[in-house]
Amino acid sequence: MVIKKINEFRQEMLKQYPETIIEYRYYSHNNTYKIWHTDLNSNFCNTDFLSFIKLLIKEKFYDNKIYNINFYIFNNNDLINLDDIKIKINI
Repeated sequence: MVIKKINEFRQEMLKQYPETIIEYRYYSHNNTYKIWHTDLNSNFCNTDFLSFIKLLIKEKFYDNKIYNINFYIFNNNDLINLDDIKIKINI
């Protein structure tokens, strides 16, 4: 179910932001999926993008009781967690 929702998440994101590269990896040691995207246009400074991502995460994951995901931006060879930029997602 998680992989299906990740793929749905990717499809929706690519519809809205087709130039974005989105990847994910599962980490068995802590049962977590890390989802990241390459921010080609500094989307993390764009409030429309942030609102879209927040709603999409809620719809695809939290509303389906999937909480073991982390969303990151891949920028300058480093992963930046969504939480690190102080975005709160109301459940």
